[in-house]
Amino acid sequence: MTRARKATLRAYSPAMRAERIALYAAKPVLLQAEVEELEFLRSLDRKPARKPRPYFLLCSRAAADAPFAIQFGDKDRETVAFERQSYRDAGDKASDLRVIRAASSRKADCDAAVAKLNRIAA
Repeated sequence: MTRARKATLRAYSPAMRAERIALYAAKPVLLQAEVEELEFLRSLDRKPARKPRPYFLLCSRAAADAPFAIQFGDKDRETVAFERQSYRDAGDKASDLRVIRAASSRKADCDAAVAKLNRIAA
């Protein structure tokens, strides 16, 4: 399919695209060009997958040989850094506090990030 044809199909309104898709779906046999056009029209209506935003965690430990545990989490690193500073102001040592990044806010991703931190810190 040519660039010009793709540009024309992109200019179609959603109603026109739906009508065109229905027209092709009703045909018993499609030519190769029609199949390509149908696939392209369907791809225009799909939303691209969004990457999850990273999630930042403040982890602390009670002693130098203790494992780290999650104390606070947020999608904004500055918020987590501010919370870390409040822990520092309360008397916690910097070596016992870590800000780490998890792939997303899902519990499994957060637990995996803390497990990795504990393996590195051990």
